[in-house]
Amino acid sequence: GKSLFHMSGSLDQGLSARVALETPDTKMSMDGDFRTEEGTARFTGLGDLESEDIEPWWDLFGYIFPSTGLGTEASAHARIRIEEDTYEFSELTGSVGGNGFEGDVKVDWQEELPKIDGDLSVADLDLTFLISVLTGRYDLSDSTGLFAAPLYADHTIDLDLQAQEFGTTEALMHDAKLRLIYRDGALSLNGVEAKTQEGRLTGSAELQNSEGSIILNGQMALENASVEKIIPTLAPVIDTNADLTLAVTGNGKSIDAFIGSLTGSGVIRTREFNLPGINPSAVGSLLKQADAIGYEITDEQIEKLAQFETTNGSMIIAPVEQPISITSGVVRADNVAVAQGKTMLSGNLAYDLAEQKLSGEGRLTYDAGAEGVAGLSPEVALAFDQLDSQTVLSISRDFTLLAGFVRQRALEREQARVEALQARLLEKQRLRREVRYLRYERSSALREAEEARLRVIAAARRQALLKAQAIEAERIAREAAAAREEQIQRLLEVGPPDSRPSSELETDAPDAVTDVPQVEEATPPVGSIFENFEQQLSTDSR
Repeated sequence: GKSLFHMSGSLDQGLSARVALETPDTKMSMDGDFRTEEGTARFTGLGDLESEDIEPWWDLFGYIFPSTGLGTEASAHARIRIEEDTYEFSELTGSVGGNGFEGDVKVDWQEELPKIDGDLSVADLDLTFLISVLTGRYDLSDSTGLFAAPLYADHTIDLDLQAQEFGTTEALMHDAKLRLIYRDGALSLNGVEAKTQEGRLTGSAELQNSEGSIILNGQMALENASVEKIIPTLAPVIDTNADLTLAVTGNGKSIDAFIGSLTGSGVIRTREFNLPGINPSAVGSLLKQADAIGYEITDEQIEKLAQFETTNGSMIIAPVEQPISITSGVVRADNVAVAQGKTMLSGNLAYDLAEQKLSGEGRLTYDAGAEGVAGLSPEVALAFDQLDSQTVLSISRDFTLLAGFVRQRALEREQARVEALQARLLEKQRLRREVRYLRYERSSALREAEEARLRVIAAARRQALLKAQAIEAERIAREAAAAREEQIQRLLEVGPPDSRPSSELETDAPDAVTDVPQVEEATPPVGSIFENFEQQLSTDSR
């Protein structure tokens, strides 16, 4: 390589200095003014760096960074001010490995190792790189490998950062602002603000490497973020945005141990969304088809009907606010309950952060309304599972409870039908008895009325007969009295009785006297009168 060191002028007035170094793949230069004031040497000027591979120079100063080893291009341009052990780089621009940066940086080398602070804007702030530095692990692909001592823990870095992109490959954000502090084996990310694809992240995190064990204490708030970014497994199922607040702690000596130790709590708030594969109005159509089959419906037929009806549609889920918890690296949402109308979906969900797998169980409960069965409800048991993080979430359905409801309802409908038939039969029998009774009552009333009429007629006739008998008896009595009177008159007209013997007188008495009617014999016997009356009644009734 080539090197150049040129100075001209005086120390009092200032020396014009140029320092340059050139190798086959690197060019470095500084041009400026060097002078001494009150015993203090000071340099101000410009610096430039162009390197196709800066890594050998890092190695020269004892720096080996993660994600390097295959060559790293670098360039930089800045105004430089050097005074004793302080190096200031203002209007700094450049890039390392294609990652652009600009800002102002100050390096204080008053002690053995530098202290770096300033304001810096970068194109990409990779959290994976920071975690590698903190854990001393150049390769994080082995999740079981133990953490080492932090890299360059004796350095002190305090930077106000802005990043066009921030995060990891799986969770990339943009337009980030934060304050990064790295000191004594601890990494602090304070006042983090970043934009997600549609939302915004705020929060802070404190990470400490204590003898190879990483200790985390963090808080975050995620606003209007896509659910598929929070839990990628849900991407095919739920398409909505959500707000998430979370506080989390953890510690471990490997990635698996660290994730498995995470604990915390938070709240997730979703927007309204459609949940495909769940038909909230399936029960009506299902029961209609089951009724068409009838009492002899089988479990296989019920399951076939339910498999189609319950999955043929989507459920509109109103905004949900759900508490969540983190235990042993598993995010849990317990007692989740959402509804559309009177159809309820409830259950528990668990997301394993290490394996990135979602699992859970739920229950879809329909409201049968007037078609309900006492003690049973139309329910479908759900189970959620994944084989691994790359497979689609599978949902299995158990229709046992629903089949029991449909069978019991069919049984009760059959019983109700039989009972209705029996009730109709009993009602017909009751009506027949009622008709017979009414007929009997009517005939009895008619008979009694006829008997009363006949009794009235008989009484009237009896009165008339008795009256006629009385009149006849009176007539006969008058006639008998008149006959006796006439006989007496005749006897008086004959004169006094002569001297003839009384026997003669009796012999010569007129024959007419012997013809006087006998009243008692002329009056008919009462018994014969009533016999004639009864015969008359019989004749009239016929």
